[in-house]
Amino acid sequence: MNLTINFVWIGCGELGLLEKFMIYSWRACGCQVNLFTHYPSVDKKHDNTSLGLPLDICAIHDLPTIMVEDNDKPLGKKTRDVLAAWYTGVMPAWKDGGRVQTFNMVDLSKSYIGMHRVGVVFDMKVGPSPHIKKYVEAKVFENNFVSYNRCNAAENQCMGSMMAILEGNARWKYGLGFEDGLFTSGPQHGGLNPGSMSLSVGSEWFPVATDAHKKALGKKGLFTTGSMKGLRGEWYDIGRDGKNRHIKEGILGATFEGIDGEYYGPIRIFKNEWDQTNKSSNPNPTTDQQRKLECERALKYLVPEAENHEMLSKLQQLLLTPAMSNFMGFKRF
Repeated sequence: MNLTINFVWIGCGELGLLEKFMIYSWRACGCQVNLFTHYPSVDKKHDNTSLGLPLDICAIHDLPTIMVEDNDKPLGKKTRDVLAAWYTGVMPAWKDGGRVQTFNMVDLSKSYIGMHRVGVVFDMKVGPSPHIKKYVEAKVFENNFVSYNRCNAAENQCMGSMMAILEGNARWKYGLGFEDGLFTSGPQHGGLNPGSMSLSVGSEWFPVATDAHKKALGKKGLFTTGSMKGLRGEWYDIGRDGKNRHIKEGILGATFEGIDGEYYGPIRIFKNEWDQTNKSSNPNPTTDQQRKLECERALKYLVPEAENHEMLSKLQQLLLTPAMSNFMGFKRF
């Protein structure tokens, strides 16, 4: 299948069950999977052993190394400089500021990879729906920069494209728009100074990164919104809010039962729509039982759709463990 999935993982431990489930699911569908990682606080790079993964499951990349390799690339330079500085710092305990630092690094890293690496970046709570092949065959990912709306707004849980990065194309515009939103001081910064971002990883930059993602995408309508340097609404919503466009462009019969109702599209999200775990108020938390049921649904539909049956077999083995009865995944996300 001509689709590459890019995940970002920042932490010292191995992946949780939910993250492993996502990787196995995409691989079972025949997709290539890249895992972009950072092992904080020590001079160490993640590998298959530290992540708890077999050798043949995905390609593992070191984010600090990528920042060095990309040093001469003009696009995303400010974001790259901030990330390079953040990666060198010491990660405190989760309750002592590690939560904020991790959210900051993950959100900036996702958008950086989204603008610079071929493939689609997803949060590690997003897997394939039963209809993923329809969207690949329709070249949705080849011809568009994709993301999706949730909670009535564009979420930075997804960004990217299978198109190469060329000056002036959609990937390029997303990168320009993201940096414009991130580093142009405005109300979204809440008093934070973007000029000192590289020195303030302990401040809450992740809401600013989410806002910058929205500005990079923009919205087309009666009044077109977003950064003038960004996509200005010229992107493809692969979530259920994009259903009308999917149908209009000939992608029919892509309905499936999701974690909190009926969905339409190529992806399955293992989290309730209004589950806001990175905010002080969380109106609709996802339960363990909901995640377990969603994993069972996903496996049921992967069986007839799978291209890589070896990976599917490993995925089934992963599910048939006592841990599945308490399938919580990695709570931080």
